[in-house]
Amino acid sequence: MKRSLLFVSCLWVVAAQLPAQGPDTSLATSGNPLRIAMLRWYQGSGNGSAVMLPAAASSMVFDGTDVWVGTSAGLVQMRPGDGRVLATYNIPGICQLAFDGLNLWSVDCDTGMLSKIRASTGTVVGKFAIGTQLVGLAYDGAYIWVSNQSAQGTVTKVRAADGAPMGTFPVGSEPSTIAFDGQNIWVVNRASSSVSKLRASDGALLGTFPTGNNPQGIAFDGQNMWVTNIIPPTGVTKIQVSDGSSLGFFALPGNPFAVVFDGQSIWIGGSRTFKLDPSSAAILASFEPTGVMVFDGASIWVGNQPSNSLSRL
Repeated sequence: MKRSLLFVSCLWVVAAQLPAQGPDTSLATSGNPLRIAMLRWYQGSGNGSAVMLPAAASSMVFDGTDVWVGTSAGLVQMRPGDGRVLATYNIPGICQLAFDGLNLWSVDCDTGMLSKIRASTGTVVGKFAIGTQLVGLAYDGAYIWVSNQSAQGTVTKVRAADGAPMGTFPVGSEPSTIAFDGQNIWVVNRASSSVSKLRASDGALLGTFPTGNNPQGIAFDGQNMWVTNIIPPTGVTKIQVSDGSSLGFFALPGNPFAVVFDGQSIWIGGSRTFKLDPSSAAILASFEPTGVMVFDGASIWVGNQPSNSLSRL
């Protein structure tokens, strides 16, 4: 993959202070696809290898300072430098998390409710009835996108400032995880074994592209989308964002489901955690811990399944 050292190093420059209110929209307009790929909706980073949780991790997100872990028992705030649990908030049933530069957004697996949580205090500042089977979340710099598996598969565009729905758009069957490439929203359709590409500005469907069987996770590496699948043949599909063409299917053992990008490598969670070269998809390393993952700017954290703990790789 073609990237200059200067381009990568600009990720770590601390920009102007975040505004006191409202999400950080600078990333979407920065023209830096690598920042977008790394979900940099924050302005800086810090750097305990094992952390105990009240329940198994279902989703994780990094806010530039702390790692937030959604579990069935509550929302956990963890300091990645030393793995210290700073707080546990009574917000149970979280199955997906996203961060908008100021607030966390969560999907409740039990109620299907979309919640907005102030990251500075862990306080729920809004609840929004968007659908009945909400699954995936992504932030595009101004709006939260939520997938809904009920009835026909759809995604809803929600204004991050106040939670107002701005439109609901059809995609494939059983939509789940979502990624943003700087201009477009990509939605994984589990039952359709495909991904849908929608223009973020107006929700227009730009294309639907095949993946492996029963796709699960999706991540953007600055140029391409990586989509995991858990039904044999198991592995990951690399998709070019410009036209949706497949750049290859790469077989992996086990049940690959989670995928994240750390600025240099692709990480896949399944029966084991695999570190891949994004250019060739060659396996660079594999590790025993596996589960949902997040990158904190320095390390990969893995939510060990089925144990109630996190490991840092």
